[in-house]
Amino acid sequence: MRSVIVYEDKQLLVIHKPAGLATQSADVCSKDVVSEIRGHLKTPYLGIVHRLDQPVEGLLVMAKDKKTAAALSRQLEKGILSKEYTALAADCRSEGSGALKKGMVIRAENLIKKDNRTKKAMVRDLPNDNAYAATEKDWKKAVLELVIEDVFPDDGSLRCRIRIETGRFHQIRAQMSHMGLPLAGDLKYGNEKSALISERVNAAALALIADRIGFEHPVTHKRMEFSIDKNDLPECFMHGQ
Repeated sequence: MRSVIVYEDKQLLVIHKPAGLATQSADVCSKDVVSEIRGHLKTPYLGIVHRLDQPVEGLLVMAKDKKTAAALSRQLEKGILSKEYTALAADCRSEGSGALKKGMVIRAENLIKKDNRTKKAMVRDLPNDNAYAATEKDWKKAVLELVIEDVFPDDGSLRCRIRIETGRFHQIRAQMSHMGLPLAGDLKYGNEKSALISERVNAAALALIADRIGFEHPVTHKRMEFSIDKNDLPECFMHGQ
């Protein structure tokens, strides 16, 4: 089993998903996290509360029963279930955008929708009045906040912590690219500069990892926090250290 069970009790599991493995695949012949865990539990039910894109490594919480799944889903909607990511990005912003500094917080609010033809997310700026026509109902608001942890001026890259307030298709990858900060290792939304940085830091996969997750246990109501130890992060995130 490629997935690793970090925590398990009668109601739920926290799983460390590897990069390259789908959370749940439409192809019944393809292995995914759900099929692996179902095989481990020997049960037909596994509640999927949230997903990670196939190229993204990280932590997932899954429910063993419908009541727990519903409770965790409500927490996700209310922001009680929190997820944080670490990413390595390339600074490809236009000249005059201003220097990025360690500790800087950037909040991005955009409109986003999936292009079914290209299988990519399209991103556009949110109007200043925060309103858009009803005819644009396919566009959904996407909110992302990032904290810059380190800036590497030698190659124009930066390591940052990312929190999302909405869960849109390819949201982090698409919004970061729209901001001029494409992720290293991203073949779909990256550019020439991010590809060069990927090669330099030996990013074998997308440089995005869901390394922190927190929620209230639906039965005990205790706050539970899980994280991937910094020493266990892929080598590319140790850039500059």
